[in-house]
Amino acid sequence: MNGSFFLPQPLEVAGSTLPATVKRWTQPVSNDAFTIPFAQSIAASDALRTGTYTKTLTFTLSTTTP
Repeated sequence: MNGSFFLPQPLEVAGSTLPATVKRWTQPVSNDAFTIPFAQSIAASDALRTGTYTKTLTFTLSTTTP
């Protein structure tokens, strides 16, 4: 978002399917880094406005037992 303007393609965030290289914790863990990849496609015909584009995302952490 840039004021009331936005890019037509959605912001992509990695889904719930994790690659094999991602850690699978078997016990509670604190302060361990975890990468969440983002991607934003911008087409050649997309209008870009000057200024800063921002978007607030809220993540909810939950635990499950496989």
